[in-house]
Amino acid sequence: MSFNLAVTMKVKPSYWFAGILAEMNGVFTGWSDGSYDWGAQHKDFLHTPTKLPSLEDDVFKTPLSKRLLEELLEVYLCLISSDFKAISAYLSCVKFIFVVGYPRSGGSYLTKEIFRSIGINHARVSEALAHDGYPDMSENWFLSQRKQPYFYLQDSILQIAEFLVLSKNYYIERGRLSGAGQIIIPKKM
Repeated sequence: MSFNLAVTMKVKPSYWFAGILAEMNGVFTGWSDGSYDWGAQHKDFLHTPTKLPSLEDDVFKTPLSKRLLEELLEVYLCLISSDFKAISAYLSCVKFIFVVGYPRSGGSYLTKEIFRSIGINHARVSEALAHDGYPDMSENWFLSQRKQPYFYLQDSILQIAEFLVLSKNYYIERGRLSGAGQIIIPKKM
């Protein structure tokens, strides 16, 4: 048995999504200008973020932004509805290489070496796309924040969708094909 539901959802893209989207539009190139080396680990940017410059609404009106926002909505809806065939088809041209380890085990170094092996300067890739902390999978499913309900699970799934859309499009522009004809996407988790 199946049935249709009409659902209204309000989602708010994360600051990471907005920042990387702005960079991809050429608006905020300071995010990955090579001056900040996330692999050096002298500063944990995601947990002590600096204030992002205000982004004009115009950055969301470019053809690239509109396409990525449409992709984000599609991927998000596929994730929450468990349409794994659609997600698999969407990611068929990419190959993720996840580096998983415990603190101080060399994972950042290994991730930098993977970037080097595919010809990408790791210092020019946003920490949000390459390193720890994003997407944020919190252990709490619900919390009241500013007298409003806040659903971590919904937000975490949105961040996963953001990461998939951003990384695919970001690395298609900058990456190199693997032997299997896929774009390689390194990520330290």
